[in-house]
Parts: sequence; structure tokens; C-alpha cells
Amino acid sequence: MTKCRISWSQTKTILAFLLNNGFLEMSKSKHPDGNGHERLMTVFRTTREGVVLLLALENVEFILKTEYAKDAYRLRHVATATL
Repeated sequence: MTKCRISWSQTKTILAFLLNNGFLEMSKSKHPDGNGHERLMTVFRTTREGVVLLLALENVEFILKTEYAKDAYRLRHVATATL
């Protein structure tokens, strides 16, 4: 949340979307709290579908960073500006 610079409200919305669409699964698990006690924590795990989504997003990111994508954007922008 902090690294992405998003609010708790945005995080809840995104988590709900990912859970409802099967990209994440949620479970409860006991973890040591460092004081000799165990604490029940919520754990999110990426599903197989979530991994496929991540790979697809990485491909989109790669495509958008290439010169081809930059040139296509410039051409589209120039074409619409001249109409």
C-alpha cells in the first residue's frame, strides 16, 4: 500500500476486485508476533489465474515501453490533431 502510494480505501477496492475475480485467495494463519505469542493474520496468496494476470500485465508494460508503442502513440496523436 505504501510502496504503491494508494490509500486504505483504494487498497480495499483493489483487493475486493482481485478476490472476487479469482486472482487472489485469502486465508487466516497464525504467526508469531515477536513477543512469544501467536497472532491470527490475514494472508493473501496469488492464484494460478493471478499469475497469468501478472504475466499479461508485464507484457503490456514491456510493449508500452518500446519505441514502437511510443511511435504509434505519436502518430495517433498527430493524426487526430490534424483532423
